[in-house]
Amino acid sequence: QTLQTTAPFSAFSDLFDSIDLETRNKLFLLKGNIAKAMGDDVSILVRMFPGLGELLGWGGNTSDDGEGSLDGSLRTLELKQKQKISRERFMFAFLTFFRVLCTKEHPVLLFLDDLQRADAPSLELIQVLLTNQNLRYLFFFGAYRSNEVLEGDMLFKVMRTIHEMNSLGVERLELEQLSVEDVEEFIADSLRLEREDVRTLAQAVFTKTLGNPFFTRQALEQLVRRNALYYDKIMFCWSWNLDRLQLEELISDDIVDMVKHKICHLSEELQRAMIVASYIKSSFDVKTLLDLLGAMVIPGGEETTNRQVSSKKDLIAILDEAVEEGLLVRGGKSAEEYSFSHDRIEEAARSLVPEEDRSDFLRQVGLALYQRACSEDGEDWMFFTAARHLNSTSSLTKDGEERLNLANLNLRTAELSVELLAFSAAADFCKQGICCLPDDMWKSQYKLALPLYVVGAEAEYGAGNPQKAWQYCEEALKEKQKNTSIFDVLPFYKIQVDILAATGGHKESFRLCFHVLEEMGLKFPTQESRALKMRAWAALKLVKARGIPTEEGINDMPEVTDPDIVDTMEFLQKAGSIAYRLENVSLYVLVCCESLHWMTKHGLVDSSASIISSLANILTHVYGDFDLGPKLAELAIAVSSRLKQKFNEPRTLNTAGALVLGWVRPLRTCMEYHMLAYKSGLVSGNLDGASTSKMYYSWALVYAGFPLAEIEAFCRASVPELRRTESHYNATLICHVWQLCLNLMGHSEKTIVLTGKAMDETQEPHSKPPLLYSVQVWQRFLCCFFGCWEEGAKNAFENGDILMQKFLGLMYGLEGFHRGMSLYGMAREGDSRYNKPAQRILKEMKDLVKKGCVNLEGPKRLLQGEQAALSKNRKKAKVAFEDAISICRDREFYHYAALASERYANYLMETGDREEAHRCIQNAITWYRQWGAKAKVELLQKEHNLVEKENPASGSCYDSSMTL
Repeated sequence: QTLQTTAPFSAFSDLFDSIDLETRNKLFLLKGNIAKAMGDDVSILVRMFPGLGELLGWGGNTSDDGEGSLDGSLRTLELKQKQKISRERFMFAFLTFFRVLCTKEHPVLLFLDDLQRADAPSLELIQVLLTNQNLRYLFFFGAYRSNEVLEGDMLFKVMRTIHEMNSLGVERLELEQLSVEDVEEFIADSLRLEREDVRTLAQAVFTKTLGNPFFTRQALEQLVRRNALYYDKIMFCWSWNLDRLQLEELISDDIVDMVKHKICHLSEELQRAMIVASYIKSSFDVKTLLDLLGAMVIPGGEETTNRQVSSKKDLIAILDEAVEEGLLVRGGKSAEEYSFSHDRIEEAARSLVPEEDRSDFLRQVGLALYQRACSEDGEDWMFFTAARHLNSTSSLTKDGEERLNLANLNLRTAELSVELLAFSAAADFCKQGICCLPDDMWKSQYKLALPLYVVGAEAEYGAGNPQKAWQYCEEALKEKQKNTSIFDVLPFYKIQVDILAATGGHKESFRLCFHVLEEMGLKFPTQESRALKMRAWAALKLVKARGIPTEEGINDMPEVTDPDIVDTMEFLQKAGSIAYRLENVSLYVLVCCESLHWMTKHGLVDSSASIISSLANILTHVYGDFDLGPKLAELAIAVSSRLKQKFNEPRTLNTAGALVLGWVRPLRTCMEYHMLAYKSGLVSGNLDGASTSKMYYSWALVYAGFPLAEIEAFCRASVPELRRTESHYNATLICHVWQLCLNLMGHSEKTIVLTGKAMDETQEPHSKPPLLYSVQVWQRFLCCFFGCWEEGAKNAFENGDILMQKFLGLMYGLEGFHRGMSLYGMAREGDSRYNKPAQRILKEMKDLVKKGCVNLEGPKRLLQGEQAALSKNRKKAKVAFEDAISICRDREFYHYAALASERYANYLMETGDREEAHRCIQNAITWYRQWGAKAKVELLQKEHNLVEKENPASGSCYDSSMTL
């Protein structure tokens, strides 16, 4: 059985290592494009694939592990945990790299062989590449042995997924074995004889090889070695004197035995070299092989053992003999690199080690590779191979010091696996490492046991095994020594907090989180009380007194490198999120203010910008501070631009742009934040952030009054894109906007019911919170424009602003305006129950406008016109309605200008001014048509008995041709 000794993503690592010179030069020319498209995320791929970094001139291994020492401290481990990247971010960086490579000008053909041996992470990358609909000009070939792939294997599942998701089609080519006629022709051509002359030989070979090309060639070579097939120097041709059965007896039944026979006829030095090389990996360099040959005792007798290869030059000469024999091929990323020409040759070389000697031999290879890995020019794959070999023979390791070294090796390999997002492999290495520790490990080997448990918990949690991760945490925290720093065990608390939050244990998560902060020296009052509110107010006053840092001040701030400070600031962010989730606003404000204080005192961490933007949202919409809130939002954007790590940038831009600045700046000027957030999410691999940005952008398009056809096209294109990235929640929210557009455009039989091509509001998930809240918001929007006041008022009266309470700052304050319109609509029709609720919303709108909410000025004046009409104050009504129309028109809110004009016409009809009402209706239809609301235009024409006359000159419909 093949030994799985490779590191994660080895299929692609080996690919980048073996690229030919011409392709290397082409890749190097694309270096600038790659850097521009990927930014800092280039380092992610270079860390995963050092060979790629060397190809592009970005250096080799970018790991910050020094010289590979396995005696690193817990703090070094913690820093490495900080540098972990998310799976989504890595996958997207990988996709971005291939998008740059694969263009119409230079399409890429990618061939990977022996996929049946590929590791799981490599197969996952292949699936990501071949199921992405935006990746073009890539032609992928994958070869595998179908007889070695079962239905339950990962390769089988990946192929099935690719076939189901790839709309461009997948071709499957079954490479059949050669027929007896093919073998006959092949042998005749090889020996330069007629087909009739080789028929007996061909039948004998075919009987043993069944037409396998590699097997056929080896069979012929075996017959030559056994002198059954020879070159007749008298007749000057190939010849044989045996019949078919005699020839069959000389050919081995097994291809591996056949190749073993061939290797055994080579020089002893070459046999030794091939045996050792077969236990390294399929491709190997001369220096590594030379070091291992010098450090090992190879089974095979005293004479073989004593004849050592002393120099690289001698070893290269020996390996070149194998190249001439077709056993090895030379090349790769250097001239001193070789690889087995076929995996069966590698398997045959490996089988030359007797079964009784194999365990000891694996142990020698593992120890030699371990020593080589820890050297200055060691490579990460050596840790993986050494760990696999030594773990397979760990039962033979009795020496206490050697078992501790093995535990250290497993720790180092597990850390590398976590960095490579291979969590399952990391979990296995941690288990092996823990098994190597003595029974009293928490007393005698605490400094080694603790990081093994840290990485083990991280690995199990990353692999989707929260229960196993919790067990690691519980045992480690139970055995925590008195002098252990809180920061050394912080990873366990982080995992437990996340597990509790993910399983609905928000209160338990809350208590644990603030208990940890107290151990860090940061004590907060957690019970909601008047004292907590007063302390939060005092913290806000202190923030104002200290002043908001300027952009110059932000640029001068360092990025925090002290691991203890980084841990504290990130845990503050986690605590704030939990407090917010439990609606403990005062505590949330207090934590955010403390985070801001730490930022100004110590510098920036990855979460700094998102914390500030969240605080800005709370200040603006809970405390009503429309002065400090927007300033903090601007600060958050400045901090985000300063940070090198962009993964959290989408959240910052969306929160600051949509939830804060979108209230106090013209709406259309703030929409750019969502597109910047979307692009940032794509670049950084934060696909959830990117999809959320698209969702916010669709909302902004509606409220800003963009043409409905443009919004519909945007939604139609965005929904399948988000579905492909599994952003189903945000895709569903965009479906609500999509159906709203279809209703207004007349592409649905419905008006206020969100059911049609894009969605059905009666089905899940639309019919249950929180998506139900979104459905209710857009229903009120439609009620407002279709004049369904009773349904809209009932919706507003029963559901109120629940979405705004659950999710602060949404809808730019305009959602309240739609509720107010329905309430005033019913009040003007004589239902006095809605008077006070409508007036309450008008008062809220007035207060917001006074605080600087510029987008609400026109809608506020429209509500004032409704109030004046309800109070039968003709003078005030005239001024308010006309102001609303003028303001909305000037600010390009044409949909609201149309609504204001329609409502003014309705009032004028009530007061008997039919001529002016006719003019207002014409204006409303003009703006509704400009908006694209065909269903609304037709409804108005029907309600007011408008007949649209065709202009004889152009055949188009003019507003001036409308008659009442």
